[in-house]
Amino acid sequence: MNEKVIKNIVMTIDSGTKGVRAILFDDVGNELGKSEIVYDCHIIDILLT
Repeated sequence: MNEKVIKNIVMTIDSGTKGVRAILFDDVGNELGKSEIVYDCHIIDILLT
């Protein structure tokens, strides 16, 4: 078996006005996974009108 052992994982978080995104990277910068949640903007639309 030739399994790669990952010693460190880095998670970046981007919190913006329309949502939140997170991306996981391994030791050498390869992307391991990502996820995004978009905010429900109906309340913002009501407040701006």
